[in-house]
Amino acid sequence: MSYLLVLGLYAVLPAHHSGWLWWLILGFGAVPAIAIIMIRSRYMSECRCGCGRRIRAI
Repeated sequence: MSYLLVLGLYAVLPAHHSGWLWWLILGFGAVPAIAIIMIRSRYMSECRCGCGRRIRAI
C-alpha cells in the first residue's frame, strides 16, 4: 500500500521537489518501524532465562 502511495507522490510532485520524496519514503518506513519497536519493547518483554532454555531444548 505504501509503495503505491510513494509511486503516486513521485508522479504528482514537481521535478524540483524530488528531494522531498526521499524523506517521505524514509518517513513511511521508519515511523511505523519505530512505533512497532516501542510497542513490542513495552508489552512483549521476555525473561532472558526463558530464551536460553528454549534454545537449548530445541
